[in-house]
Amino acid sequence: MMIPVINKPRKDELFSSWITRTAEENGLSISTFAKAYLGAKNEKTMGITNNNANARFYSFVNNLFFEQQEKTSELYRKVTTFDFESMFMTTEEQARYVNDVFRKQDKLNPPINTLIDETRICPDCYREDLRKYKQPYLHRIHQLSGVKVCCKHKKVLMKYYKKNHLEAKCLAADYTEITEGLRCQESMEAYADYAVRLFQSGIFTNIKLIKQIIRAKTMELGYSVKDKYKSMYWDIRNWKYSDLITYDIQYFMRVKLITAEHMKPEEVVPVIMFLFPDADEFINNVGKTEQLIIDRTCPVCDRNYCTTKYAEKIGYRCPNCELKIPLQDRFRQYINNLDKKETGNTNVPKRDEYKGESLGRWVQSQRTRFRDGKLTERQIQRLKDVGFEFDPLEAEWLRKYALYEEYVNETGKTDISKRTDFKGEHLGVWINTQLKNYREGKLSDKRIEFLKKTGLIE
Repeated sequence: MMIPVINKPRKDELFSSWITRTAEENGLSISTFAKAYLGAKNEKTMGITNNNANARFYSFVNNLFFEQQEKTSELYRKVTTFDFESMFMTTEEQARYVNDVFRKQDKLNPPINTLIDETRICPDCYREDLRKYKQPYLHRIHQLSGVKVCCKHKKVLMKYYKKNHLEAKCLAADYTEITEGLRCQESMEAYADYAVRLFQSGIFTNIKLIKQIIRAKTMELGYSVKDKYKSMYWDIRNWKYSDLITYDIQYFMRVKLITAEHMKPEEVVPVIMFLFPDADEFINNVGKTEQLIIDRTCPVCDRNYCTTKYAEKIGYRCPNCELKIPLQDRFRQYINNLDKKETGNTNVPKRDEYKGESLGRWVQSQRTRFRDGKLTERQIQRLKDVGFEFDPLEAEWLRKYALYEEYVNETGKTDISKRTDFKGEHLGVWINTQLKNYREGKLSDKRIEFLKKTGLIE
């Protein structure tokens, strides 16, 4: 059923604001509009709140009557903050957000957290919109993580404070000035300008690539783990926007930048600002990248849908056709692709769950059954086909050894300081542990032979 009256989104308009405005232009209550055009039971589940706006996008677009001049993926990016927030996600997280928009929710595609924590407006933009359109709307640039100031008017933003799920109506009386997390005005303005520049740059990246860029730049500037990044700490202390970094930068560089996968833009952007004062330099370091969201047409049912390369790699196909496949069959299909293709290895922690299933416990049970001789030859072969590690501790030891061999080949040295990091890993600590175990007679003959090959021990 097509929506009778529809206007295209305004410049920089947020999706939930566009939904609300469309409901009003059709003379319908939000609840009625939600039931008729968004497949929702009421306004709380329609996506008018930013907690679940994503899940209603595809239904909304399918009910538009005007001819779309742009691809569905481009329209989605045009009315959301995805281009900014996705930069600080892993490729897995990016795929989950895209799946949340373009696939039906079920046990294999559960709801995810919102891109936006709170709805914000600029009082000056509000008045400008009121004069120009007779009706204000929500701007995407005000919703970017960590942004507290309007980059256009340099005014502190206001946040929605009521609990009635209608924040997208954009009534000034429902908003109050932000008071928490405020920094120096100059710093907040600089952060907002930088974040918006990244948002509007058109680049596509992920947290793994950003980490690599940060590490390369710190090395170029002479900052090193050898002094535990003390020189970087003091330079940041003297930086004019130092109040943006409220956490231990030395711990961030030595530990979190290496081990953490989930990082907030508010943590990462100030570090990028410090290392790359000119945002264009950072953007150039990211370089030309492929479109993150891909538009596809199913060769079977001829329907259009959107996905990511990562989602396709682990087995996601046309969402319409997949609904015809039993849930358990789809689960097995993803499992066959998951371990090796999604994480790069087959080591799943015991407590890990995936798609609502206790995958970690299942993996552990297969290893136990293998040791006890309870797996059939066919089961063993199927596990081997996906690169299953029957002894993950030994596999990890061999991986570290291969890294050490690479270090020896590159540097020509076999000795290594305990504090030495190599390719983002604490290789020096690992080598010193092996030497200690050797002296204490705790290394197996097989491992001793490996270390003798490199000349580390005689």
